[in-house]
Amino acid sequence: MNRGSEQSMRKERIGILEGVGLGDGLVLMALANNLSRNGFDVVLFCSGIYPLRRWFKGVEIRPSLSFAELQPILSEFDQLVVDRNVVVDAEFLGNTKVLHLKKSNFDRRLDFVGNLLLVAKSKFGLSDLIREIQMTPPDSSLTYRKHEKRVLINPVAVNPVSTGISKG
Repeated sequence: MNRGSEQSMRKERIGILEGVGLGDGLVLMALANNLSRNGFDVVLFCSGIYPLRRWFKGVEIRPSLSFAELQPILSEFDQLVVDRNVVVDAEFLGNTKVLHLKKSNFDRRLDFVGNLLLVAKSKFGLSDLIREIQMTPPDSSLTYRKHEKRVLINPVAVNPVSTGISKG
């Protein structure tokens, strides 16, 4: 096989940069999962879901990196998708193609996942989209909705509403 055909057969590699949040990382998995399902090679950088990396198939998950740690590996990626909460210096990125998820560009009538699906459709040309993140716990002793009324509380959430703790 010649080099030209190898190049055309290679999957486009997308890096998704998220801070350290568990919630935003899980929501960004909707975009990562859809990119992966549609033939992209995806790496999600998010320390919040890194401990759960075995729960997700098709998406490589790495811990969040500082910009100094990221710069040497930029050449691994054809494009970076940068979460709305991550600030990136354009000089730092050089020639790397970047899609910055800006809240100001989102459709306020849709939730975050709905907006990510619009990004997948409009920026990546995807049509086969799902909202699910296809998370599968590797531990077979876990039972889905074993405790139907159990509520998840995220005490370290940045947004007080995301903690699940009512002030009333």
